[in-house]
Amino acid sequence: MIPPKEYAERAGAKYQTVMLWLRQNLIPGAQKFALPTGSHYYLVPADAPKPETRRGPKLKKETKRAGAPAIGDSEEVPSKPKRRASKKTPAKKVMKMIAKKKSKR
Repeated sequence: MIPPKEYAERAGAKYQTVMLWLRQNLIPGAQKFALPTGSHYYLVPADAPKPETRRGPKLKKETKRAGAPAIGDSEEVPSKPKRRASKKTPAKKVMKMIAKKKSKR
C-alpha cells in the first residue's frame, strides 16, 4: 500500500485528480482510514490500475417532468413563446435621457 502522492507519480496523474478518484471510489482496493482528530487518509495498492474516466463535462441526464408525457407519446407539449430581448442597453438608455435633458435647455 502506498500513499496517494506516490500513486499519482506512478500513474502519471496529478495529486488532486487522484484524490478525486479516491473520493469517488474509482480506484479498486483503495482504503480510507479515520484519524482520531476527525480527519482521514487514504492508502492505495501499489499495483492498482489507473481508472478509465471520460474527459470533459458530465452529460446532462434527460429527466421526465412530473405530469409531462414521455418522449414518443402522441400528446404534444406546448412550448413557451420566446421573450425578445430589449435592443437598448442600460448605457444607451442613460445616454438617451441625457440627450433629452440637454435638448430641453
